[in-house]
Amino acid sequence: MKRFERLSLWIALTAVFLSVAVISQWYLHTHLVVSAEGHEHAHAEGEDEHHAAEGSHAHHEEEGETGGGEPLTGVNLITNHSFEVGSLLDIYAWTPKGTGPGRSAWWEQGMSAAGYACAALEAVPSSGGSDLVWEQAITSFPRGMDLEIGAKVKTAGLKGNAFVRLSGFRAVGEGEGTILARLYLSGLKGDNDWSEMRGVVYVPRGTELLVLEAGLFGTGKVWLDSVSAVAREHLPSPPPAGVNLLENPDFSRGLQGWSLMFDPPDSAATWALEGASPAGSPAVRLWPPSSADGNNRIFLYQSVSGLEGVGGIASLSGMADARGLEGQAFLVLVFYTDEGMESSGPVALPGGNGWSPLSVDMRVPECARTAFAYLVAEGRGSALFSDVELLFLPAP
Repeated sequence: MKRFERLSLWIALTAVFLSVAVISQWYLHTHLVVSAEGHEHAHAEGEDEHHAAEGSHAHHEEEGETGGGEPLTGVNLITNHSFEVGSLLDIYAWTPKGTGPGRSAWWEQGMSAAGYACAALEAVPSSGGSDLVWEQAITSFPRGMDLEIGAKVKTAGLKGNAFVRLSGFRAVGEGEGTILARLYLSGLKGDNDWSEMRGVVYVPRGTELLVLEAGLFGTGKVWLDSVSAVAREHLPSPPPAGVNLLENPDFSRGLQGWSLMFDPPDSAATWALEGASPAGSPAVRLWPPSSADGNNRIFLYQSVSGLEGVGGIASLSGMADARGLEGQAFLVLVFYTDEGMESSGPVALPGGNGWSPLSVDMRVPECARTAFAYLVAEGRGSALFSDVELLFLPAP
């Protein structure tokens, strides 16, 4: 009898085990897909060889090395760069940012520029315009070298921009730290088949963290694939003196090259293009978000990196119209150096005033790495900006 009971117990346990195995197999099949190609793409190209060599090198931070001691030139630093490993709402090594009501991010099978899957994002018209991205942090990378950044992007019904953005930080902790490197690639809107975005940014020594974001600003749908970050020898090319360093300074291509930021930070953007500048070019109208504490500002900004060796005077100027604003419209110039941040302070146009020129000059700080030009509207209502210019000039 006892033998029969033991046999019955063994059969029952076996049945439970088989049921769990079947359920597990079903879950893995429907929620996590890893192809042979996907297993390779889950790691950056050449990453296994790099990790194998890490243990045999002493820790040092010479130019062109990672801090782990192993040069990474010619290696794609992006993990799961073709999005081959993932489940419906989760992609290995990537994190969605900016999701919420009407704003979603997912892993899509059966559509790709290469392989069999890609990352997808969608913001419906009622969600307003702000950044919606898939993000990856990169902690092992060469310093003192250029990084060539690339991605393949497809769009549908996009009002705003698809973009790829790389930021390099010196200090990591509360906030974003010191920004030593910045690259912003944009320009796709409307409907586009798979198109390639590509650019180069210099990563100074002292950079501790790289963050790559790929996604959309505004509303519509974007698919991402084949993201790459590959180091190559740095070829110094400081910005030319007396040349406007801003992309799309008259907004003739919408917000291409520009980014938006808000205070409070969880606000949706409100902006529009109007053909209303004194020069006849389009102007951008910015509405600060509403807030209970009165800290309502909207920042339209653009950055310039690779400033090693640049000196003299930086001059930021533009036209502003604050007739529809209870508050002020202003320009701010910010530099990030090896030690931190230096700012020009705002040059403001009080609300109620029509088209007026604004200009701010400041000496380029020693060891400047990145410059940020900000156009800011603060208060209630809206302000217009156009014909913006950022020049580096010799010191008098």
